[in-house]
Order: sequence, then structure tokens, then C-alpha cells
Amino acid sequence: MSKLRLALYAVFTLVSLVIIVDFVSPGRRNTADIIKVERELQSHYNASQNYHYSYRLITKEHGFQVSEEFSKLAREGTRVEYSVSRIFTEINWYRLLPSGDKSFYSMRIGLGVALPLLALMSIFLSYRLKTKNDIPVVILQILLIGDLIFLVM
Repeated sequence: MSKLRLALYAVFTLVSLVIIVDFVSPGRRNTADIIKVERELQSHYNASQNYHYSYRLITKEHGFQVSEEFSKLAREGTRVEYSVSRIFTEINWYRLLPSGDKSFYSMRIGLGVALPLLALMSIFLSYRLKTKNDIPVVILQILLIGDLIFLVM
């Protein structure tokens, strides 16, 4: 295996681990009053012309995406507790007070855990098996770069 490939594997392994640690680490807990919950129509410009709604919770300090179920429970003036990740300042989880049920936005789970884990597994398998077919690894590395750009912005 070439030194360039090993260096790339090391860089992408490090990026994956940083993203996972950012999601898993406790982060800073904030408690705030909900100012409003926005509902936005998301249209798909394809042959089926489908659409869905996305929901965004707004507090004095932060605005973040929430699930539809959570948006139905959240009311203006209600207190919400949420965790802000330390590295990328993303919202890792949120819950209405005094409830103990934490909620996670599915996209954050996908970008914070699932994609980096898939990238790590593909790099490990490619390195361990010394495969010549690196297409899955390259695709996951490109997705990981996109994930990193999304988290930084």
C-alpha cells in the first residue's frame, strides 16, 4: 500500500473520529425559552412534485432543526434544554423541560455518527483486506468532506 494512500486513510480516520467525538461528547448545556417554532414547506422539484415540512425551533441564542413530533409539543414560552457540541457548535440533543426525554434530529445522527462510522469501517476494511477496489472508500471520503463542510458552516 502506498504512503500517499496510508496518509489519506490517516487524515480521513482523524476527521471521522473528530466528528464522532464532537457528537458523543457532552457539550455545553443551555436552557432557554422558545421564541417560536417555524414550519417551512420543502418542495421537491422532480417528476412526482412531492413536498414535506421542516421544523425549526428558535430561542434567543440558537435556532435549530427539530422533528415534527417535537414541534407539536413545543410552544412559545416553554423552556427547552439542549446541548451544543464543543467543536462544531451543532445542537446534539434537545428536550422540553421538565421532561427527561431527549430528542435527536435525524440528520444530526446521520452526519454526526452514521456517516463517519461508515467511513471508518470502509477505510479499516480496505486497509485490512488490502483491496484494490477503493470506489466505496472514495465515495465515503467525498461524503465525509461534504459532512465536514456542512458542520463548519
